Order: sequence, then structure tokens, then C-alpha cells
Amino acid sequence: MARMRMQTASAVVLAASALVPMTALAAEVEAYGTTVARYWNQDYPNLSKNRYVPLTQFVGIDARGLGDTGWSLHLFGWGKSDFADQSSLGGKSEGDLTYGYLQYHAPKSNGEVKLGRFAAQGAAGLELVDGVSARADLRGGFTFAFFGGKPVVYDSESAPKAASRDFITGGRLAWRASRYGELGVSCPSGRGDAEG
Repeated sequence: MARMRMQTASAVVLAASALVPMTALAAEVEAYGTTVARYWNQDYPNLSKNRYVPLTQFVGIDARGLGDTGWSLHLFGWGKSDFADQSSLGGKSEGDLTYGYLQYHAPKSNGEVKLGRFAAQGAAGLELVDGVSARADLRGGFTFAFFGGKPVVYDSESAPKAASRDFITGGRLAWRASRYGELGVSCPSGRGDAEG
């Protein structure tokens, strides 16, 4: 199961990179990562002795200015391998694409469109979604935002996945008073089994 998730995450990264035009060679690309190495022994009397040596790698890539447009690509994921006994329920090797989306930022009206796995933020909370979102500033201080897609749920092994039957949408209309803040209404809506 973990191997299948890693293969799926690799396929998503390869597909996303294939969408980037050749003019992206002039893009600003930032890659960052963190490695966490741990070691511990568990030795209980009359039970088995275990030695754990997990290595976890977190990797993020942000590519901005793809071509001469407002397109950007954002990826973040992690992978873990056990070099001794299995340290978690997910198996000796596991990983996931936490988020990965293509984003367009319009030069006018502060418009933005996202496509992929991203965090959709509304007044009622934050949802990790495999889908699409759009937002823009309108005249008179109004702003509009919308998102739709499959919510990402966590199974018993804590690996995120898209829910099998769910679909969630949300919208927000707000008015921004320059000195006082923002007043708005939002409406999230979902369909299906929340547990996947």
C-alpha cells in the first residue's frame, strides 16, 4: 500500500513537471528539505527486542515565474524508510505528496487560480482538497473566493488520500473596510461519506 502511494506521488510529480513549458528553464526555483534520523531500542523482559532506525526526508519545491507569465508550481512531500525493525503501521517504507498544485496569479484584480492538492481556506476552517480554487478582488472593496474538489482524508496509517465518494465546495464573498478589517459570508457544502 505504501509503495503504491509512493508510485502515485511520483507519477503526480512527473505529470506536473511535464505540464511546465520549456520556457520554465528561466524560472526561479527554490528547493528545500529536512532530514530527520532517529535511533532507539526497545527491550522488554520476556518480549521481543527491537531496534528502530527510521530516516524521514521532507522535500519542497517552489517554481515561480514559469515562462513569462504568472504561473508557478508548488510541491511538498515526505518519505520514510526503516533501516532496522518497522517503526510505524505504514510499513518499512512510506511517503506522501502532502500538497502539489499549479497556480496562476493574475496581474490584475489580485486574481488567483489553483489546480491540484492544496489547502482551501474559508471562514469555517481549512480543508486539504484535490481540486480547483479561484479568488479575486472585485470593485468597491469586495473579494470573492471559490473552491471545489475531493477532500483529502487520513486513513488509520495517517497517510492522506482522496476520499472515494466525497465532493466538497465552498465560496466566500467579503467586503474589506481599509481601517476596520473584513466582513464576509462563506458557504461550505459537502456530499458523500466523510470517512472515505
